[in-house]
Amino acid sequence: MAASLQELGRESVVLERGEIGQAWGRERWDSLLVGSGNRSVRFPGWEYDGDDPDGFTPGRELARHLRRYAEERNLRVRQHTAVREVECPPYASDRDEVRCRTHLSDGGSIESRNLVVAVGGYAAPRVPALAADIDPAVTQMHSHHYRNSESLPDGAVLVVGAGISGQQIADELVDAGRGVFLSVGRHGAWPRHYRGLSLHEWMSVFSLDEEYVRVGTSGGGPAEVLPGLPVAAVKDGSGDLNLGTLAGKGVVLVGSARAAEGRTLLLEDNVVAVAEASARASDM
Repeated sequence: MAASLQELGRESVVLERGEIGQAWGRERWDSLLVGSGNRSVRFPGWEYDGDDPDGFTPGRELARHLRRYAEERNLRVRQHTAVREVECPPYASDRDEVRCRTHLSDGGSIESRNLVVAVGGYAAPRVPALAADIDPAVTQMHSHHYRNSESLPDGAVLVVGAGISGQQIADELVDAGRGVFLSVGRHGAWPRHYRGLSLHEWMSVFSLDEEYVRVGTSGGGPAEVLPGLPVAAVKDGSGDLNLGTLAGKGVVLVGSARAAEGRTLLLEDNVVAVAEASARASDM
């Protein structure tokens, strides 16, 4: 956003509570690969120019890209500057130069005409309510705090959630020799390849956004929104990562976690239905 405004000749300042690339560089697990692929690592005036467009950038490398980009573009970024409160006076009009006051945690404030809130969808870990009903003796860790298999105590591991994060973490843990259970939820993915091109190549050609891509249903019914990207970011750079391949490696698939009673987790009897739906989506 700051670079786009710069290209329009508009002044801006970016406030970052940590450092540039904080989430990618310091708040994800060590082996994380960016699931959208190297083709998506592009910013205004800076397209991907590496030799592996179909590869997947490690999270920490993406953080370095962001830092280098901000430096080369001379973007004004105030790091380690947390926002405490934003005030938009109700009497401010379109003619006023000051329509927003951003109050900082250090006591300072910034006045501006416009404000962009770019916190994304992962600003804070979301922990399900059932976590409070689990015996405290059972170690619980959100993916936000997970770093590697050594960061967990000995024993089997239950990974709750079969999205990109859950599948990558389950894959890493089973490769490390841990006993792994994966609690699935509503899950599905686009096919990874179509007519000789990868999904990421099609997305690049048509500038597709996964939120708006729909597929028609048979019989002329309403279109269905495809639920997510396939987990193509695998360590060896080839093959697929999905519920089927994880099960083949020894991960035990179980139903969706619905409640907890001490050391007992109550699961929905839906694992077969979810796995079959995921397989259908991947084979489209």
